[in-house]
Amino acid sequence: MQAYYCNFATAGQSKSGSCEIGTCLFKYLKTLPETVSDVTLYSDTCGGQNRKKYVATLLLYAVQSTHIKVIHQKFLESGHTEMQVDSMHSAIEREKKCSPVFTALDWHAIFRRARRHNQYEVVPMTHTDFIDLKKLSNTVLKNMCVASIQWM
Repeated sequence: MQAYYCNFATAGQSKSGSCEIGTCLFKYLKTLPETVSDVTLYSDTCGGQNRKKYVATLLLYAVQSTHIKVIHQKFLESGHTEMQVDSMHSAIEREKKCSPVFTALDWHAIFRRARRHNQYEVVPMTHTDFIDLKKLSNTVLKNMCVASIQWM
């Protein structure tokens, strides 16, 4: 049975930019079994999160530092797709309408109750969990000014 993960941090713990998205991806990639060596990621076209050089840096770092040998990142056409995460957000919103929220723990309960079967696994995150991908980018990526790719 496939597990669905819901990484969670409060607004005081993180933002929702490329460093946070990249960290969550890396955390997930490290949990994959040793038998998985080729991964395909499907990303939306959000420039502030998925299409920045910081996520690309993180994926390169994952290939260099884990058992994963190949990561394919595919971008879906904007406005013409629906991803699994969209139904996840919808289920959470539906459950939120019936549940008052007073603390962060209330959100954890809402995430878990959003699906009756194969519930979402909540992964709590704090500010110390997040990787500084901007700093990592300066270390891992060299000669960016001569690259033919235009980074955002």
